[in-house]
Amino acid sequence: MEAIFNRQWTCVVKRLSGVLEAETHYLDTAREMSVRLTVEPRTFAILKATSETCRSPEGRERCRAREIPELAGVTAYFEASKELHRVRWESELERLLIAESIRGVIQAETFLLPERGFASAKAYDEYWEQMYRNSCRYYSNLERVRRRWMEHVAEQERFGLLYARHYALSVYGAGGGSSRLLLTGAFGDSFHELNLVLEVAWPGGSVVSASARMLRGPDEVCREGMELASGLVSRQLTALRGKKEVAALLGGQNGCVHLIDLAYNLLQTVPPTLDFSRYNSAYPIV
Repeated sequence: MEAIFNRQWTCVVKRLSGVLEAETHYLDTAREMSVRLTVEPRTFAILKATSETCRSPEGRERCRAREIPELAGVTAYFEASKELHRVRWESELERLLIAESIRGVIQAETFLLPERGFASAKAYDEYWEQMYRNSCRYYSNLERVRRRWMEHVAEQERFGLLYARHYALSVYGAGGGSSRLLLTGAFGDSFHELNLVLEVAWPGGSVVSASARMLRGPDEVCREGMELASGLVSRQLTALRGKKEVAALLGGQNGCVHLIDLAYNLLQTVPPTLDFSRYNSAYPIV
């Protein structure tokens, strides 16, 4: 098999001179973009938001750097999703990368307890266990969990770097109208690491096999969720464009949210129609 397409992005959140900086850098075979948020560490208010398009399948004239003033004052937390709908985006990719940066800030909160008003690690655990209850496999099985969140991160020491997350997604095929595609996805962040491999019949897009493995995670309960990848087998890849559909196949609230994200992103890497003769660096994938 030969590589047909790659896409990857990395989100990094740092503490810099009294502020947080969250940057997400995106690369694929066709394009390159980076976004940056400057955030107040106590309130999580966005002080400044910028984006840069460095490479585009539409050519150099589509490359630009800009500030996004509509985001100034928006809180980089769960409620920010409503505010994102009010922004006039340069592209859907720009919006997705800003949302990715906000998620990074939320994850970095683990190492900002005094700034965020949490009296102790125990108080932070209790906050998340209440707020996130029944939202993913870990928080839907708290009675079975052996290691609480702050115990999972207890061996880490953070200085300037508070949080990092990386996705790497690839499509392989034999070319010449091959009847099979191989899709590989890797996700790693400061708290988790997992991989997903899908074998797909093509044309048609039926998932022939699905295998997932978690190499790092908070608890054995999370690792058990990798078995739910089998829910994708025999499903038509081209019909699974909605994230809610993917989540339902992977266990819903009893599934691993990171496996759901990885599977959805991997499926989005293949367009609904795939022409091997045209699938090259000019293919407009977001």
